[in-house]
Amino acid sequence: DERKGKGWVSTMPETQKRVYTGRGITRKLKAYIPETDNMMILCETSVCEPVINRICHQFPQAVVYMAVTSQHMNTFDAMEAIVHFLYHKGFRKHSSMLIVGGQQLKALGGFTASSYYCGIDYMYIPVSEQLTQHDRADICGIDLLGITDVLQAAYAPCAVFQDEEIFELMNAESYNF
Repeated sequence: DERKGKGWVSTMPETQKRVYTGRGITRKLKAYIPETDNMMILCETSVCEPVINRICHQFPQAVVYMAVTSQHMNTFDAMEAIVHFLYHKGFRKHSSMLIVGGQQLKALGGFTASSYYCGIDYMYIPVSEQLTQHDRADICGIDLLGITDVLQAAYAPCAVFQDEEIFELMNAESYNF
Protein backbone atom coordinates (compact mmCIF):
# COMPACT_ATOMS: atom_id res chain seq x y z
CA ASP A 1 0.00 0.00 0.00
CA GLU A 2 1.03 3.56 -0.62
CA ARG A 3 1.09 6.29 1.99
CA LYS A 4 -0.59 9.63 1.43
CA GLY A 5 -0.34 12.21 4.15
CA LYS A 6 -1.18 10.61 7.49
CA GLY A 7 -3.47 7.84 6.25
CA TRP A 8 -3.65 4.92 3.89
CA VAL A 9 -4.96 5.37 0.39
CA SER A 10 -6.98 2.91 -1.62
CA THR A 11 -5.25 -0.01 -3.25
CA MET A 12 -6.76 1.22 -6.51
CA PRO A 13 -4.55 3.65 -8.43
CA GLU A 14 -5.54 7.31 -8.23
CA THR A 15 -6.58 7.27 -11.88
CA GLN A 16 -9.21 4.62 -11.12
CA LYS A 17 -11.03 6.63 -8.45
CA ARG A 18 -14.15 7.72 -10.23
CA VAL A 19 -17.43 9.47 -9.66
CA TYR A 20 -20.21 8.09 -11.82
CA THR A 21 -23.25 10.30 -12.10
CA GLY A 22 -26.38 9.53 -14.00
CA ARG A 23 -29.96 8.47 -13.84
CA GLY A 24 -30.13 4.71 -13.30
CA ILE A 25 -26.35 4.25 -12.90
CA THR A 26 -26.93 1.88 -9.97
CA ARG A 27 -28.86 -0.48 -12.25
CA LYS A 28 -25.57 -1.50 -13.86
CA LEU A 29 -23.08 -1.54 -11.00
CA LYS A 30 -21.48 -4.81 -12.15
CA ALA A 31 -20.14 -2.97 -15.20
CA TYR A 32 -18.15 -0.66 -12.90
CA ILE A 33 -17.25 -2.74 -9.85
CA PRO A 34 -14.49 -5.33 -10.33
CA GLU A 35 -14.88 -8.85 -8.98
CA THR A 36 -13.23 -9.44 -5.60
CA ASP A 37 -12.79 -12.43 -3.33
CA ASN A 38 -15.63 -11.15 -1.16
CA MET A 39 -17.93 -8.17 -1.19
CA MET A 40 -19.85 -6.74 1.72
CA ILE A 41 -22.72 -4.36 1.20
CA LEU A 42 -22.85 -2.03 4.20
CA CYS A 43 -26.25 -0.40 4.31
CA GLU A 44 -28.26 1.73 6.71
CA THR A 45 -31.50 0.32 8.06
CA SER A 46 -33.32 3.44 6.86
CA VAL A 47 -32.47 2.83 3.20
CA CYS A 48 -35.70 1.90 1.43
CA GLU A 49 -36.24 -1.66 0.26
CA PRO A 50 -36.32 -0.90 -3.50
CA VAL A 51 -32.82 0.58 -3.25
CA ILE A 52 -31.47 -2.38 -1.26
CA ASN A 53 -33.07 -4.87 -3.66
CA ARG A 54 -31.68 -3.08 -6.73
CA ILE A 55 -28.14 -3.34 -5.42
CA CYS A 56 -28.27 -6.79 -3.82
CA HIS A 57 -29.83 -8.34 -6.93
CA GLN A 58 -26.66 -7.49 -8.87
CA PHE A 59 -24.35 -9.11 -6.30
CA PRO A 60 -26.04 -12.31 -5.12
CA GLN A 61 -22.80 -13.63 -3.56
CA ALA A 62 -22.30 -10.47 -1.48
CA VAL A 63 -23.09 -10.44 2.20
CA VAL A 64 -25.17 -7.60 3.60
CA TYR A 65 -24.59 -5.86 6.91
CA MET A 66 -27.37 -3.54 8.04
CA ALA A 67 -26.13 -0.73 10.29
CA VAL A 68 -28.79 0.81 12.51
CA THR A 69 -29.41 4.38 11.44
CA SER A 70 -28.89 6.75 14.33
CA GLN A 71 -27.65 10.24 15.02
CA HIS A 72 -24.34 8.91 16.34
CA MET A 73 -23.66 5.77 14.37
CA ASN A 74 -19.94 6.15 13.59
CA THR A 75 -18.57 4.84 16.88
CA PHE A 76 -15.77 2.46 17.80
CA ASP A 77 -18.36 -0.10 18.95
CA ALA A 78 -20.07 0.03 15.54
CA MET A 79 -16.71 -0.40 13.81
CA GLU A 80 -15.85 -3.35 16.04
CA ALA A 81 -19.14 -5.04 15.13
CA ILE A 82 -18.44 -4.59 11.40
CA VAL A 83 -14.87 -5.92 11.75
CA HIS A 84 -16.18 -8.94 13.66
CA PHE A 85 -18.72 -9.56 10.88
CA LEU A 86 -16.08 -9.17 8.13
CA TYR A 87 -13.61 -11.48 9.80
CA HIS A 88 -16.11 -14.25 10.56
CA LYS A 89 -17.46 -14.12 7.00
CA GLY A 90 -13.95 -14.77 5.66
CA PHE A 91 -13.12 -11.31 4.34
CA ARG A 92 -9.43 -10.68 3.80
CA LYS A 93 -7.18 -8.18 2.02
CA HIS A 94 -8.68 -8.50 -1.46
CA SER A 95 -12.24 -8.02 -0.30
CA SER A 96 -14.30 -4.91 -0.93
CA MET A 97 -17.13 -2.95 0.63
CA LEU A 98 -20.03 -1.14 -1.02
CA ILE A 99 -21.47 1.50 1.32
CA VAL A 100 -25.08 2.60 0.78
CA GLY A 101 -26.26 5.39 3.03
CA GLY A 102 -25.53 8.77 4.52
CA GLN A 103 -22.38 10.64 5.49
CA GLN A 104 -22.01 9.02 8.91
CA LEU A 105 -22.16 5.52 7.42
CA LYS A 106 -19.60 6.56 4.81
CA ALA A 107 -17.32 7.82 7.60
CA LEU A 108 -17.79 4.60 9.59
CA GLY A 109 -17.46 2.28 6.61
CA GLY A 110 -14.56 4.20 5.10
CA PHE A 111 -12.63 4.16 8.37
CA THR A 112 -13.33 0.46 8.81
CA ALA A 113 -12.19 -0.23 5.24
CA SER A 114 -9.00 1.79 5.81
CA SER A 115 -8.18 -0.19 8.94
CA TYR A 116 -9.16 -3.71 7.92
CA TYR A 117 -6.05 -5.65 6.79
CA CYS A 118 -4.28 -2.32 6.13
CA GLY A 119 -7.06 -1.27 3.81
CA ILE A 120 -9.67 -2.83 1.56
CA ASP A 121 -11.32 -1.05 -1.34
CA TYR A 122 -14.67 0.58 -0.82
CA MET A 123 -17.25 2.23 -3.03
CA TYR A 124 -20.01 4.60 -1.97
CA ILE A 125 -23.61 5.19 -3.03
CA PRO A 126 -25.03 8.32 -1.38
CA VAL A 127 -28.78 8.27 -0.82
CA SER A 128 -29.35 12.01 -0.84
CA GLU A 129 -28.38 14.78 -3.23
CA GLN A 130 -27.25 16.81 -0.22
CA LEU A 131 -24.49 14.26 0.38
CA THR A 132 -22.81 14.62 -3.00
CA GLN A 133 -20.39 17.25 -1.67
CA HIS A 134 -18.95 14.60 0.69
CA ASP A 135 -18.82 11.77 -1.83
CA ARG A 136 -15.13 11.87 -2.65
CA ALA A 137 -13.84 13.21 0.64
CA ASP A 138 -10.65 11.45 1.69
CA ILE A 139 -11.27 11.89 5.41
CA CYS A 140 -13.30 9.31 7.28
CA GLY A 141 -13.40 8.70 10.98
CA ILE A 142 -15.16 7.42 14.04
CA ASP A 143 -15.99 8.72 17.48
CA LEU A 144 -14.28 7.34 20.56
CA LEU A 145 -14.67 8.27 24.24
CA GLY A 146 -17.34 10.78 23.26
CA ILE A 147 -14.92 12.72 21.05
CA THR A 148 -16.25 13.25 17.53
CA ASP A 149 -14.02 11.91 14.74
CA VAL A 150 -11.05 11.45 17.07
CA LEU A 151 -9.88 8.46 15.02
CA GLN A 152 -9.46 9.43 11.38
CA ALA A 153 -7.95 8.19 8.16
CA ALA A 154 -7.39 9.74 4.76
CA TYR A 155 -8.94 6.99 2.66
CA ALA A 156 -11.08 7.92 -0.31
CA PRO A 157 -13.63 5.65 -1.96
CA CYS A 158 -12.51 3.94 -5.17
CA ALA A 159 -15.78 4.87 -6.82
CA VAL A 160 -18.87 6.91 -6.04
CA PHE A 161 -22.21 6.31 -7.75
CA GLN A 162 -24.57 9.30 -7.72
CA ASP A 163 -27.95 8.17 -9.03
CA GLU A 164 -30.92 10.52 -9.36
CA GLU A 165 -33.27 7.52 -9.21
CA ILE A 166 -31.88 6.59 -5.78
CA PHE A 167 -32.36 10.16 -4.57
CA GLU A 168 -35.98 10.12 -5.82
CA LEU A 169 -36.71 6.71 -4.25
CA MET A 170 -35.31 7.86 -0.93
CA ASN A 171 -37.20 11.17 -1.07
CA ALA A 172 -40.41 9.24 -1.74
CA GLU A 173 -39.72 7.22 1.42
CA SER A 174 -39.14 10.44 3.43
CA TYR A 175 -35.57 9.50 4.29
CA ASN A 176 -34.01 11.94 6.76
CA PHE A 177 -30.48 12.25 8.12
